[in-house]
Amino acid sequence: MHLNTSFQKFSRITFSFSAFATIASIVTMLTGLFVLIGWQFDITILKTFALSADTMKPNTAACFLFAGLALIFLQRSYYFANSIVRFLALVIMLVGILSLFQNLFGWDIGIDEILFREPKGTIGTSH
Repeated sequence: MHLNTSFQKFSRITFSFSAFATIASIVTMLTGLFVLIGWQFDITILKTFALSADTMKPNTAACFLFAGLALIFLQRSYYFANSIVRFLALVIMLVGILSLFQNLFGWDIGIDEILFREPKGTIGTSH
């Protein structure tokens, strides 16, 4: 009887971690999606989340979307899901490394303007 109650408590804890991971993935994906919608329709509040802050870059928003998808697929134990998670992690890592090199060395690879271009002289950007 003691073993059964311990298993039930562990089951509830596991369920709560699974629910937390699902909620975190949905929030992460929605954040990325809203920022991309803000860039598509030029809605400042969706791009910044605060009027005094700098805008989130579209490549960062896409990586948020990819990270949310990866969190969802991490909850599956299929080989196909693991392959998708590895691919998304590779894309996120590649975008991060290229963005870091661009900022550290002053290169203009254009990684931050793959999806959307900013007008020259925009305040709060690399221009």
